[in-house]
Amino acid sequence: MSEIAWITGGGSGLGRATALRLVADGWRVAVSARTAADLDELVADPAAQGRIHAFPCDVTDRAAVLATVDRIEREHGPIVLALLAAGIYLPVGLDDFSAANIEAMFRINVFGVANAIEAIMPRFRARDAGRLAVVSSLTQYRGFTRNAGYGATKAALLTMCETLRLQTRGTGITVQVVVAGYIATRMTAKAPFPLPDIISAEDAAEQTVAGLKTDDFEICMPADIIARVRAARGMPAEDYFEMAARTTLFGGVPPQGA
Repeated sequence: MSEIAWITGGGSGLGRATALRLVADGWRVAVSARTAADLDELVADPAAQGRIHAFPCDVTDRAAVLATVDRIEREHGPIVLALLAAGIYLPVGLDDFSAANIEAMFRINVFGVANAIEAIMPRFRARDAGRLAVVSSLTQYRGFTRNAGYGATKAALLTMCETLRLQTRGTGITVQVVVAGYIATRMTAKAPFPLPDIISAEDAAEQTVAGLKTDDFEICMPADIIARVRAARGMPAEDYFEMAARTTLFGGVPPQGA
């Protein structure tokens, strides 16, 4: 019997595309999302080949997440790969700064991930085997214009996953972070500013699955864009602010005529 993967946020975007890509590699995939209709549509997709199974679940509901993982393993066997892709973006600017929006993003983007890790990590530990991959963003590295909330959640995920990677050294458990640039999804379609070097969800899924076959901590896409942002981590703060304010990649506005 083929191995089983579990994907949260699997009803759309990168999660959905990765589920289909894993099926093409012979996996069986349990997908979770809040919207049952999205999951039903995915399961019915001919490309799913009858190998994708829907497990509706709100990742902010800790008890529901624990129960979902228990049900997946009872019905399909041990989860070998957990890809945690559930996440939301809500705007937070000077004129519309909203603590409620920031709280909502942390509930899904951070605490939802923590709920899933709490559910799956004891099983990985008991088996001394398993791969945990958390979908983050290039905004995890530095502050981006209009990303006071979203970027903060992704920075929290980076720290969480770096710690887990340290703690699982020498075990059979692999912890990875999927560092995504701009991907064409429902979420990015609502962006109020241009998104440079945007890639399709299918391209992102291809690169994600390739990265899951390695031991690399960070699975970066597009690699050149992520490299630029990672390099900015070493810049002095004032130099970074000057550059980012003038660069579209960081959410800034290029000078007229640039």
